Amino acid sequence: MDQLRLASAIGFDRTTISGVVDRLEAKGLMVRKISGTDRRAKPCFQLPRVDNC
Repeated sequence: MDQLRLASAIGFDRTTISGVVDRLEAKGLMVRKISGTDRRAKPCFQLPRVDNC
């Protein structure tokens, strides 16, 4: 899912979602990858949850 669709789905604007995704990436919960068909697009992918117990 790209950032624009994610923002729309949860009711955030484009500038807000960018920071949210940055923080989720820093915590290892999400990753952005460059699209193979459109280098401007960076789809977001949720990473599997890992319990550190």
